[in-house]
Amino acid sequence: MDKALVEMVIAIVDQRGWLDQTKIDRFISAGFSRRNIYDLILIVTIKTLSNYVNHLTKPEANKQLAGML
Repeated sequence: MDKALVEMVIAIVDQRGWLDQTKIDRFISAGFSRRNIYDLILIVTIKTLSNYVNHLTKPEANKQLAGML
């Protein structure tokens, strides 16, 4: 199941959302749903947007979390 999840995220990013039916079928047969694909696309989108904004704004690390860097 974990492998199918990782493979789907990689496919979403590498193929920019143009998923072929074989990958979708493999993901669903691993126990996931079509809704889970939409969830992953949303997560990838939010992460990409966050990265782009951070590249532009160069925010400082939160003081409480700076020790983890």
